[in-house]
Amino acid sequence: MNPTPQDPARSKWSTSWWGKRLSKSLNLKVASGIALLAIAAFLSVAPLLIFQQQKLQASFTAEENKVDSLLWLVYQIEREHSRMRITWRDALDTPTPQAVQALSMRYEIFVSRFLLIQQSPTLERFRQSAEYQKVFSSLQKFVAVADPVMVGLPNRPINTLVMQSLLAQANRDEEALRDLSNYATSAVYTEIDKRNRTIEGQDLWILGLVSLQLLLLFSALVALMLFVRRQRSHNLQLLKLTRSLRTARSKALNANKAKSVFLANMSHELRTPFQGLLGMLSLLSETPLSSIQQDYSHTALKSARHLLGILNDILDVSTVETGLLKLRTSSVNLPGLLDEVRALMATAANEKNLRLTMQLDQQLPEWIEADATRLSQILFNLVSNSIKFTDAGEVSLQCTWLPANLQGAPESLRIQVRDSGIGMDSATLAGLFSRFHQGDLSIHRRYGGTGLGLEISRSLTRLMGGTIEATSTLGQGSVFTLLLPLHRAQAPANVATVPTAELKSLEILIADDHPINVKYLRILLEKMGHQVTTCENGALALQLVHHQRFNVVLMDLHMPEMDGISATRAIRQLGGAAGATPVMVVSADILNNTRQSAMDAGANDFIAKPLMIDGLRQALAPYAGQGLPPLAAPSSSAAPDKPNTQWVNQEVFQGFVDLMHAATVDKELGALFDAQPSEVDAIAGALLAGHTEEAAHIAHKLKGTCMLMGFSALTRTLAHLEIAKNNAADSAALIDQLRREVQQTRLALERPL
Repeated sequence: MNPTPQDPARSKWSTSWWGKRLSKSLNLKVASGIALLAIAAFLSVAPLLIFQQQKLQASFTAEENKVDSLLWLVYQIEREHSRMRITWRDALDTPTPQAVQALSMRYEIFVSRFLLIQQSPTLERFRQSAEYQKVFSSLQKFVAVADPVMVGLPNRPINTLVMQSLLAQANRDEEALRDLSNYATSAVYTEIDKRNRTIEGQDLWILGLVSLQLLLLFSALVALMLFVRRQRSHNLQLLKLTRSLRTARSKALNANKAKSVFLANMSHELRTPFQGLLGMLSLLSETPLSSIQQDYSHTALKSARHLLGILNDILDVSTVETGLLKLRTSSVNLPGLLDEVRALMATAANEKNLRLTMQLDQQLPEWIEADATRLSQILFNLVSNSIKFTDAGEVSLQCTWLPANLQGAPESLRIQVRDSGIGMDSATLAGLFSRFHQGDLSIHRRYGGTGLGLEISRSLTRLMGGTIEATSTLGQGSVFTLLLPLHRAQAPANVATVPTAELKSLEILIADDHPINVKYLRILLEKMGHQVTTCENGALALQLVHHQRFNVVLMDLHMPEMDGISATRAIRQLGGAAGATPVMVVSADILNNTRQSAMDAGANDFIAKPLMIDGLRQALAPYAGQGLPPLAAPSSSAAPDKPNTQWVNQEVFQGFVDLMHAATVDKELGALFDAQPSEVDAIAGALLAGHTEEAAHIAHKLKGTCMLMGFSALTRTLAHLEIAKNNAADSAALIDQLRREVQQTRLALERPL
């Protein structure tokens, strides 16, 4: 099978430049992702720490400010109360205006501190305590009584009794203020301790959260490192797998190429003997034979054709597998093709006393665009399969033309092949189109066959864009439905044909290294009335075409010295009438790329071996009415009057030397002049033994070689000897003349012009 490119990976990792760049890009992206993740993790932790630190700092500052405010205010009121008492005592002892003035100032300062501690929002909790309530209740009473007394001082006299009473009250409040100061100090320390415990708890929570985040971050980093390591290992495995796949793909491509070459060689090596086998059996059947010999010949010919059919099936399956099978569409007469199938299969049906019928739809187009050979092959397989498995009744073909519809289905040809045969069960139907499939061993033993025909039909149908299906009931027959999307076509222009009675003799050159094929083709062509020249390689064919006109060249592909493709291309490069000589490639290599290579090289047609007389006559029909093109005018530099020209045409000989490899020139000259026994001795020995046909064959072959090398005298004598093969006296004289001319030709080659 064709190795698939994806496409494995087309789709695909590869060790190409793009694959390496992609792998490197992925590694960079993973590394960048890890770095970004780590940075993001640290950035997420850092703001948390900074924020928490700021929060704690703010809380600490607020609490600290609150504590400081409480202690400062209590301290202030206690101090100012003490100063006021001292100043109050001095004013009573020495009631001077200055002392009264100082007392008034100290009282005002004390009252301001008293009001401040009452109005401060930071002391809200402090003011709820019993100590505060007790002290400040007494102070409020003191201020309420002292305010009227202190108003107007020092501008009015002091009421000594009231002042003493107020001083006594202030002295009593002194002890309470001291207790309040102690209480405030204790409350502050209690608050600070509570705050410290709270901060410690928060610090523990923060440390725990940060540790958790760091642990998570570390875990993420470890996980990422493991992922990167695993990913790198995976990428290395993918890279290794890709390399192995690329190696395997390369091996598969090489194996596929080798398989194609093997198929071409196998096709050539197997079909070439079939050419001789079928050809000779066909010729044998046309000779006078006894009834037993005719029966043997017919059986051998039938067996050979059956074997050829099996070979064709195997090669078709292989060409489909390798993707080498290509369709060659052309305008096809559909009713004619169907009728040809029916006519050819009628013999097989008659042998089993079956009715073979065909029903054609009136809407069936006369001409369609299709590959006639492959369409016929599908129908032959289906009809022959139905005939094979039908013992009684009939086989019918129903052909229907389906127009295009609105759902997008194109015009299609539907052909149903029905039979009244043995039928199939569901298990047989499931594997029907599988390779080498038979219903069971008993069916295989009874009906035979390779099991390739239906698989080939399905492959060809799919190649044409169609479908093939089968329905069957065991014991009641089967129905094969072929549906092919086909287009109508115009009738091709009529090709002028030459009636059989008007066919003219053609000058035909056969270039083939297989002696049996050459012999068979020569017999066929001579029976058809044509003149035949043979050579055994492309180089000799090129020389003959250059110096002699032919109506057609039958060119084999696989030949020594120069193959058929190279020889065809070289003939086209000759130019003029020689370069336009029709070349028909006759080859056992039937693969589509070989045909295309031959056509690209300039071949006019491609004919597959084995070639029978009807096919050969049909292939030569287009050239039957053509005359030979004129030979090229001789060069003005030629010197026919020189003595050496009698034996050697130096222009032709020089062209032979320039064209051929030096080893080939030496080989040909050595075979003529130095070999012991020489080919002249071989001709004489064959004539002496009475083998006139063998002598004529050797003379004909040697004549072609001498013609190529420009040995004029030898060519003429060998031509006479070939004709006089049955005249012993003339043949003996020509042998003597031939020996003398060989010596003269050798001397002419040694003497310069």
